[in-house]
Amino acid sequence: MIGERRALEEEATELLRGLVERPTVNPPGDTREVVAFLADRARAAGLAVEVVGDAEQQSVLLVSGVAGPTFVLNAHLDTVPVVDASDWEYPPFEGRVVDGRMYGRGAADNKAGVAAAFMALLAAHREGLTKDFRLCGMFVADEEMGGAKGTGAVVASGALERLDVAAALVCDGAGLESGAWGVRVASKGMARLGIKVEGVSAHAARPEQGRNAVLALADVLLALHGSDVLPSLSHPTLGAPSLVAGTTVQGGTSPNAVPGSAEATVDCRLVPGVDLPSVVARCEALASSVAARWSCTSQVSVLLYLPPLDTDVDQPVVKHTLAAIAEVTGQAPEVRGLVGGNDAKYFIERGVPTLLGLSPSDAATSRTHGRNENVSIRNVVTASQIYGTAIRKWAAEFHLPTSSVRTGRVQR
Repeated sequence: MIGERRALEEEATELLRGLVERPTVNPPGDTREVVAFLADRARAAGLAVEVVGDAEQQSVLLVSGVAGPTFVLNAHLDTVPVVDASDWEYPPFEGRVVDGRMYGRGAADNKAGVAAAFMALLAAHREGLTKDFRLCGMFVADEEMGGAKGTGAVVASGALERLDVAAALVCDGAGLESGAWGVRVASKGMARLGIKVEGVSAHAARPEQGRNAVLALADVLLALHGSDVLPSLSHPTLGAPSLVAGTTVQGGTSPNAVPGSAEATVDCRLVPGVDLPSVVARCEALASSVAARWSCTSQVSVLLYLPPLDTDVDQPVVKHTLAAIAEVTGQAPEVRGLVGGNDAKYFIERGVPTLLGLSPSDAATSRTHGRNENVSIRNVVTASQIYGTAIRKWAAEFHLPTSSVRTGRVQR
């Protein structure tokens, strides 16, 4: 058993290093090299391969099985940029392992999820488990920028219908918090609001002839910061909604002129039960009142809206993954919310039962998006076993022949 575990960790290390060594920072989000890396391995193992996307931002579907309902393991290939590599303790694209942890950009978010999903997919294929259903590793571009050119493009291609996708597990979103395993079943929505204030431009030597839109906007943002435009409510796994005023600010055209216009953005994170039109109306009323003190006018618009997501824990994909965590790790899994968003929205919009998040990263230690991002190799292996066990339990739920289903720990 110890030798088997060591072999799995060596497999995970080699695979994850190959992913980290191939930069996929977004922007620009070029995933061609890493897609080719996965596609070559998949073809060698006998998996079907389909590449979807544009000339640079490519996604790849790796499929085991030829008929029946499909279970999808979704993970993203793109990463956030590295601001200053010299600040890292280890080179961000080397994939160095220290004390059982691999360091590198994307090691935790989300290439560890890719590696664990790929290992689970290969294990199921090698064992011949997909005779009566299909298993798809959907490894995608562009998640860090919203996913339209990644999972969105895959969905738009008709892949969900072609594959008869019946359930999806998104292998993103920290599966651990301080070593405790759990699943993410809900995520906050995001409303990005734009606020524009109009005043009157004038020469800076004659300020009395102008109406300073920048000062009016600053007053509006301060008022929003201390306001109650968001309702007072709390979600059991997501907590309360939040608002950050002035995430970007622009104003003025010349250093010697009273600025006649100014614009800012406001980031609102919403939970189920929050009515966006009501929030926008309250923001507009407040902005209009404050701007009027400066003899200015205001306008509030919705620049982007992603609704909050909340998955029923009784869905088979959720309950079987919870059972798989308990079986593989011996822990009582926790049910949590997702701080940010991910590509689960694309499946849920199409009515696919979806577990929002479970990756090998640890929210307390992996430093996702930060300097010295890292992940435990042991957790990558454990996640692959959790995925494999959840797949078996899901397949049994569909009453597929027992010849293709074995419950219990993932066998290698």
